[in-house]
Amino acid sequence: MNADQRKKRRQKIRELTMYLLEQNERGLSFQYLQTTVDNCVRYRVSRHSLTKVMKSELETGIIISELDRERKTVWKLSSAYRTAMETV
Repeated sequence: MNADQRKKRRQKIRELTMYLLEQNERGLSFQYLQTTVDNCVRYRVSRHSLTKVMKSELETGIIISELDRERKTVWKLSSAYRTAMETV
């Protein structure tokens, strides 16, 4: 696989994930998010690869990872990111 193609795939995964999280203020189940992204693109997106692609957003605090009542992982955008997004 060409490095340029890999870069484009990762960018597409990042854009799609951020779009889905922007649409839902409460956040999305990580399992649902991964399945949706996997179904929307032509190539396989595993849980590991989605986490790896979104690592920078997770480390900087743009995306917050929490546990819900059923002890399932939920990803949502931080309130600081939402506020910055609304002012633009």
